[in-house]
Amino acid sequence: DDVRKGTRIAYVSHLLAVCGLVLEDGGDEDEAIAALLHDAVEDQGGRLRLDFGHPICGFPEVAFRANGAGELDLYYGEGSSWVLSDRLRFSRGSHRYTPLDWRGGRYVELHFRNLAAPVVFESIRFIDMVYPFEERGEFRCSDPDITKLWQVCKKTLWTATKDHPMDCAREQALWLSDMPVYTRAAAACFGDMRPVAKAVRQALRTMD
Repeated sequence: DDVRKGTRIAYVSHLLAVCGLVLEDGGDEDEAIAALLHDAVEDQGGRLRLDFGHPICGFPEVAFRANGAGELDLYYGEGSSWVLSDRLRFSRGSHRYTPLDWRGGRYVELHFRNLAAPVVFESIRFIDMVYPFEERGEFRCSDPDITKLWQVCKKTLWTATKDHPMDCAREQALWLSDMPVYTRAAAACFGDMRPVAKAVRQALRTMD
């Protein structure tokens, strides 16, 4: 039942066809994503949710072309918990938005409101801002679920480390009660204890 407005063409088949044309013409990843999203706002009621596959911390960048004025709300979340962090009011023309502070989450949901005309996406991405750990080892075992668990833990640890450990992408805070677990995980995954040392120094200064 999900078809393009005024046609009998399945909505998803149209998006896939346009994306295929872009890739056949030599388009890159950003251009392919833009092709998949190019009618989403107009055809799907002004709301779009994107899943990046894993938690990300950094600066989101949204680029779109508006044929008229409107408003855009950007929500970030790790699952069922969503936080409204950014609200934009835009006019007709091309726009590229990046917040002054970083955001975190696995999902980004865009709510377009009060649109005077359709909006066309050009690109949307996260610019990672994490500590520059070096890859120093890997873990594998005969149980693929345990191997996957290791990979998830490693990615989460990396995502939650700036110049010191953080609790999570949502809270963006240093909690000393997490340090025993974090320290062992950082040693096992990367062997780089400098973020831990900085966290301890910061904590000692607050006790003066």
